[in-house]
Amino acid sequence: MNARKNPHAFLEDDFYVEAIDPITLKPLPDGEEGELVYTTLNREAMPLIRYRSKDLAAIFSEPCRCGRTHRRISRIKGEATTCLS
Repeated sequence: MNARKNPHAFLEDDFYVEAIDPITLKPLPDGEEGELVYTTLNREAMPLIRYRSKDLAAIFSEPCRCGRTHRRISRIKGEATTCLS
């Protein structure tokens, strides 16, 4: 399977993705659902540094079905701002 066709895989060479608790803003361990935060690693002109996406998902370390060993994200469960009210 081609990694580009798998919407759950992300390239750790280009992005550092973490899940945080949307209330405390503390990082969560792999497998726990939280708000996704993105940091770009290769952009120089307009980098994203800990960009809060407001998307709720979990990050998993197990290999992708396509054979890549990069971490993956679960399906987006919703938006952090609508789930906290």
